[in-house]
Amino acid sequence: MQAADEGPLSVTEAGPRLAPSTGRPVSSDCEPPIPERRRRALPRLGQLAVLLVIVVALVVGVVLIVKGSQSHEPAAAPLPSTTFQVQPGQLAPIALPPLISGQLPTVSGNATVSGNTAAAVGGNAAVGGNATANVGRSAPVAGTTAPGGGATGECTMPVQPAHVVIGSLCVNGPIVTTAVTPEGALIIPADVHQIGMWDKGAAITGPDQQPLTQGTTLLAGHVNAADQGSGSFYDLYKVQPGAVVYVADPAGSVTRWRVVGLDVVVKAALPKSVFAGPTGPRKLVLVTCGGPIMNIPGVGNTYRDNVIVSATPA
Repeated sequence: MQAADEGPLSVTEAGPRLAPSTGRPVSSDCEPPIPERRRRALPRLGQLAVLLVIVVALVVGVVLIVKGSQSHEPAAAPLPSTTFQVQPGQLAPIALPPLISGQLPTVSGNATVSGNTAAAVGGNAAVGGNATANVGRSAPVAGTTAPGGGATGECTMPVQPAHVVIGSLCVNGPIVTTAVTPEGALIIPADVHQIGMWDKGAAITGPDQQPLTQGTTLLAGHVNAADQGSGSFYDLYKVQPGAVVYVADPAGSVTRWRVVGLDVVVKAALPKSVFAGPTGPRKLVLVTCGGPIMNIPGVGNTYRDNVIVSATPA
């Protein structure tokens, strides 16, 4: 018998039936309606999607951690493409204005200034031929961008007391006096813009601020540092024969030099002549680092080579 208000209803033992008022198919009596099953499946899909995102994030995180923990070899410091040694008499003559006592000259130049490089560097320069020097770019020079990330431009630099100036490289660095460690290593200033002068070498000038006639004045500086960028001597490898170098003592007396040598040696072979001191022919020696990075146990990262520039009075 059929109830008066229920509407048509078809019932079978195993098939779907029509809902009393909507006519929508439903499952058999022992199963929930089909829409209800779909509603239950959706949260499961959402959970799977969240789980998948978490797994992907974990994998990416592990990859980044592994890559970050891997050591990357620091960049090498530049080396000259060629070296040279000339006699002072072989240099092309140039007209240089006289140095006047009590007057500080102004130096002009035009240089291509290399971009910064940063490498973790530590250590000192050993005196007596067993060098572990990490020695070391000029004041900023205005100009246009050059290929390779450097800058080109003219520079005008007054020679200040206790400074070394190389116009052709736009190098202008302050000089500080340095000593040696008990192990005999020359201490290089931690500030890469400062140039260390060995206190046992020849002074810049004599006691009366007059030019000396004997001895080697040794100036050394870092090529760069990871947290400071390039040092004052970074571009030293570009120096050319006959380049003019000005060095002023703390009182403002100025000496002038012309470059006669550019050499590259491994640090263990740093010549003892660099440390000749107050005897022998009058000479100026500038030293910085170059070449690939080496890791020495107990010392850390250090450059393999030294770049050495020598000059005679002009």
